[in-house]
Amino acid sequence: MLDRVSLPIVGMCILTNNTWASHQNPNIWVRLNDFLPERWLAKPDDEMEAPQGDAYCPFDIRPRSCLRRTLRLNELRIVLIYDSVEL
Repeated sequence: MLDRVSLPIVGMCILTNNTWASHQNPNIWVRLNDFLPERWLAKPDDEMEAPQGDAYCPFDIRPRSCLRRTLRLNELRIVLIYDSVEL
């Protein structure tokens, strides 16, 4: 897994995270270029373990970073509800 590193922050320093680079890092993702939806269902001791912490960030955390975030998450909830309800 990824080692966390502490760095001193001075003055008016701005820190950012390159989300695309995090999502393309072979040190974080097992079999990076393969379509593996089962990686999200893996047990913690499994080789296919999903990344821990903030390694996967489909949306940014700032309020205005992704204007469709609320809509997409609500759509996902609706799909999961319909999928779990027996018709």
